[in-house]
Amino acid sequence: MKLMDLQDYLADAIISDNTDMITPFIKNTADISTAERIAVYQNNYRHNLTNVLTQTYPVILKLIGQDCFSSVVSQFIKIYPPKCANLNLYGGDFSNFISTLDILKPLPYLPDIARLEWCMNQSYFAHDDISINAHDAQNMGIDHFLSCNLSLCDDVGIITSHYPIYDIWHFCTQDNSENPLDINASGQNILIHRVNYQANIQNISSDDYKVFDGIKNGQTLEFCFEHILNENPDFDISHFLIHYLNQGLFKINQTGHIL
Repeated sequence: MKLMDLQDYLADAIISDNTDMITPFIKNTADISTAERIAVYQNNYRHNLTNVLTQTYPVILKLIGQDCFSSVVSQFIKIYPPKCANLNLYGGDFSNFISTLDILKPLPYLPDIARLEWCMNQSYFAHDDISINAHDAQNMGIDHFLSCNLSLCDDVGIITSHYPIYDIWHFCTQDNSENPLDINASGQNILIHRVNYQANIQNISSDDYKVFDGIKNGQTLEFCFEHILNENPDFDISHFLIHYLNQGLFKINQTGHIL
């Protein structure tokens, strides 16, 4: 028997509760049974993953309560075991999973809140990029810059929702006792990026979101601006550039500067 096989058997017992293969290799004593020995590892495994999801999705926890959250997380862990040893990357399927649960259907905004919290997690753990700022853009020349092959820095994420997810998130994380939440308000567009080692959230306009989405999908600023101006002639390009360029959101792709 190879060590690798034993490790696979034990992992199967911990993750899938399939103890048939590993049981013959575990010594059974009078003071503790084989099942109890395996249960120690199973409980540690589930406890650690539960802690990870609790830290990643605190607003989901607050919205549905501890008992419901614990039940949902327990189901999730059984279906979605970690794919790698880095638990900072665990939980990305949570939004899709909760969208399938009938018990949570009365709260249709939950999957988008989960997407927001996962994006915050990704932003926090993203590596540092060399971003471009207003001074860099000026040195390049505006025409050159607008046609540049840009992309969003790795800590930048965008989310659009039919629900007021920024207001919901803010209500759950801030002291809003004097500002009641209107759950039926219009949908919102969210920009997330890291500032001073924290994920920062901004509620942005639909036009601004379209620009970020265009950059994310490989379009130039020039193309994005032209497209939006055709729909909204009042869109203020100068305001967009002044507001966002010095926030460290964009980087120049290494594949080349000009499309």
